[in-house]
Amino acid sequence: MNSRVARWLLFAAVLLLPALAQAAAPAVITTARGSVKLVAEGHAAALPSTPFVLEAGQTLEVGEGAMVVILFQGTAKKVMGPDSVDLSELGGDAAASAEGVTALNSLFTRQISTKRAGASRAAGEARLLRPVPGDKLLAPTTIQWSCSECEEIEVELYDFQADEVVWKAKAKGAVTYDGPALHPGAYYLNLAGHDNLITIPPLEERTEVDLAISAVDEAAKMLEQDGGAPADVVALSASVYLQAGMISEALYLIDGALTKHPDDADLAQLKTEYETWAGLQP
Repeated sequence: MNSRVARWLLFAAVLLLPALAQAAAPAVITTARGSVKLVAEGHAAALPSTPFVLEAGQTLEVGEGAMVVILFQGTAKKVMGPDSVDLSELGGDAAASAEGVTALNSLFTRQISTKRAGASRAAGEARLLRPVPGDKLLAPTTIQWSCSECEEIEVELYDFQADEVVWKAKAKGAVTYDGPALHPGAYYLNLAGHDNLITIPPLEERTEVDLAISAVDEAAKMLEQDGGAPADVVALSASVYLQAGMISEALYLIDGALTKHPDDADLAQLKTEYETWAGLQP
């Protein structure tokens, strides 16, 4: 194949990408509250834990008083019951950038393992809660742990690549991370002598997640203006971080929302669901 033909084929493929992305755009159910049934080929199927992708041929039957939020092409659609919805009924122009929508769709068309195994500890030993052990994250903000018999303990962040401790502190229960910006790579959070692996992802991955979050931020603003509850608004961005394999970032968001709305039962339930994903709940 000569170079001119190759260039034309590449050009044609680039032109087709937006159309292909539109055809394969995933519809993500970020909130399902109340009586919601998933129907596939005329039969009721088990409703997955949110977030999940609504597949072609599936219908959501939203019962009286129930509600779902669907993230599609950078927009958030709230459906109140009684109603039903399938992929053919979704559409609309996103307020977000095309790059953000593309990054969002790319994340949710991948099969990513979101389950994390929280580190188990014997009674009386410190157990890391934030960030989640084994997780990857953009940056640590708060280091939080549970320990029924601990007073102040020493926390150290060890850079595996540089072979050095880059930050340390002493606290009880939680401490704000105020150390240096972290480069991509593996780190150990040492909690009272126990190492917990965390990873800072490479720049390309961080950029894709940032673009996807920027798209969801616009959808979240619109949902909030439409009367969306705090839990429903936060669940949009949290679902992106969960799908990106950054469940600690999702939990940091939910924790922040609970600080503003400490008595919000739906936010408390959302925290429980995401901590279950993270392996932090029984």
